[in-house]
Amino acid sequence: MKKTLSVLLAVLMAVSCFSVSLTANAYNPAQCVSLSLNGTAYVTPVKQALDEVNAKRKANGVGAITLDTNLTNISKRRAAQLMLFVNSADEINGGIETLPSGDDVSTVLKDNNTINFSGYKAVSSASKSVVSAEFDGLESLSDVKSVGGAIFKFGNTYALYYVLSKNDAASPLTNVTDGGYKTTEALNIKNIKTGSIELSRKGTVGGYNLTLQIKASGYYTSALTVPNSQLIYTSSNPSIIKIKGTKAYNKKSGKIKLSAKNKSGTVIHTDGITGTVTTYTPILKKLSSPKKKQLKVTWENRMYNADGFEVQIATDKKFKKNKKTFVIKGRKKAAYTAKKLKSKKTYYVRVRAYINQGEGEKLYSPYTGKKTIKVK
Repeated sequence: MKKTLSVLLAVLMAVSCFSVSLTANAYNPAQCVSLSLNGTAYVTPVKQALDEVNAKRKANGVGAITLDTNLTNISKRRAAQLMLFVNSADEINGGIETLPSGDDVSTVLKDNNTINFSGYKAVSSASKSVVSAEFDGLESLSDVKSVGGAIFKFGNTYALYYVLSKNDAASPLTNVTDGGYKTTEALNIKNIKTGSIELSRKGTVGGYNLTLQIKASGYYTSALTVPNSQLIYTSSNPSIIKIKGTKAYNKKSGKIKLSAKNKSGTVIHTDGITGTVTTYTPILKKLSSPKKKQLKVTWENRMYNADGFEVQIATDKKFKKNKKTFVIKGRKKAAYTAKKLKSKKTYYVRVRAYINQGEGEKLYSPYTGKKTIKVK
C-alpha cells in the first residue's frame, strides 16, 4: 500500500497536519498467538534517499531533514509487523493503521503531536531507489523536520515503513547500520487467512508430531509455524485419534475433527482428519486346564510387528465378572498359563495383540472371538 506524498502535501498546506489516531482498540491476548519474525532491517537505503532529498532542500533554501533514532526503531518494528497484517481499509479516513494484534498504530506511534505522516508498502528490494520513490516531494516541504524509516526483509519479502515528523529529531541517528532484526508480535486469530495442522512421524507405528502452520494477512505469503508452546490440540473422538500434548495417536480407523487452540482455549484452526489403522487379530487356537485352578491359552500371531499380547478372562460372556487381564510381552509368545483361578468354574477367554506407540500408548488389534473352558 502506498500513501503518497501528494496526500501529505495537501494536508500540510491545509495547516492541520496528519496525525495517527489515539483511540486504540485494546487487543485481547486471548484472541491472539505470538509469532517471532527474525529477518534483516535496512536503514542505509533510507539514509541514502534522505541525503539526496537534503541536497535538493539545500538548493531550494529549505532546512535539512534529520534521521531520528526513535522513529527509525519504530519503523523497523512496523515494517516487520507488515509481514503479518496489512489492512486495505486503513487507507480510508486518514489512514489509521491496524496492527496484527487488532490494535491500532497509536500504541506504537504514541505522540501524535510529532507525526505528520506515516507510509508503508511492499517493495522489491532493500535499495535506495524504492525509498526515493516514496520521498519524492520532500525537497520542498519545510514542515517536515525529521524522519524515520526502514526496510525489513523476511524470507524473500521486503516491506518499507517510514514516518515523517514536524518536530526536530529528539535523537539524531548518526551511526546508520543494517543487520539482523528480531521481534515477537501478537497476531489476532481473525487475521489468519488459512491454516493447516501437519502430522509427521518417524516409522510407521509411533505417535504423530503435530504442527500448526498458518498464513497471515500480511505481505509475507508463505506459511508460518505457530510455536507448540502456545497451543492445545484436541480430538473430537479420542477413541479414533487420541491427543497427548503435541502428539496424536491413531487408535482405529475413522474420521475426526482435529483442532488447535491457544492457551485461552480459543480455536485457531480445525482440520478434518481420517485415521487409518490396519491390525490383524490373533487366532485363538486352544484352551486347556493342565492342572487344578489353571487355564492355558494358546494362540497364533498374525501381526508381524506386534510387541505383545493381552489375554483376558472372565466368568461371564460380557467380561464383567471376575475379569483378569494378563499382558504377555514379546511378539513370539504364543501361549500363557493363568493360575490361582476358581476351581470347577467356567471361564470365557479372548486375546488381542498390541503395538507400543511410545509414551505409554498402545495400538490394539480387535479381540479374538471368545471361547470357554471349565477349569479343573
